[in-house]
Amino acid sequence: MDHAGGAHLFRSHFGSRLIMHNLDAEIVERADPRLTAAFCFEIDFQPLPIDKKLYGEEGNIPCGTQQMVWLHTPGHSPGSISLYLDIGGKRCLFVQDIGAPLLKEFDCDPVAWVKSMDKLLGVNADMLCDGHSGAYNPKKVVREYLQYCIDMQTRMGYLDV
Repeated sequence: MDHAGGAHLFRSHFGSRLIMHNLDAEIVERADPRLTAAFCFEIDFQPLPIDKKLYGEEGNIPCGTQQMVWLHTPGHSPGSISLYLDIGGKRCLFVQDIGAPLLKEFDCDPVAWVKSMDKLLGVNADMLCDGHSGAYNPKKVVREYLQYCIDMQTRMGYLDV
């Protein structure tokens, strides 16, 4: 819900197109009350058609005159994606819920999450913007934050070390 709950408003007010990895699109299009977490917020989430579904592990999305790269980074959800954009010689990475607990009741996948974190470390970003916890820079701080997320999942018992 905290990712797609207001998407219909953006579509109706601004004409926004909804772009999502096909694995999460299936969940949103059928309005699965458990996997959208609608029940947690006591919201009657309605099926929401997705305009463009992303398939595979990586691709590009036009962003003004540039291309934003999307990476399939499952773990928190089957179709989680992260995006990055190179601006002025700096790489800015956008992530979501990488620090959220990997709860079994939402079908989180700790093994996939660890692989996704390795992928994010490989992006070598100068700045990281996390939808829940803020922005981090420079590069050293980005790496420290990613490592912190890994350490926290381990301490909370969601990862087998």
